[in-house]
Amino acid sequence: METKTDKLITKLSQLESKLFDEHLRENQMLANRGWGHAMRNVKIGFSTRKSDALKERIKLIKLQIES
Repeated sequence: METKTDKLITKLSQLESKLFDEHLRENQMLANRGWGHAMRNVKIGFSTRKSDALKERIKLIKLQIES
């Protein structure tokens, strides 16, 4: 029978894996942009909403594990 802490640790490792995958996706998006991308497009940024949300969830779970 798993305790609450064990479940939180499992969830934390899953979230960290998802965050790693999201960072890979963001890096791939940057790598796919050519040299003239900024000249052709006004919007040169991309959304980091997913990685920001994952970071917040990881922070909350770490706080729960510590307490």
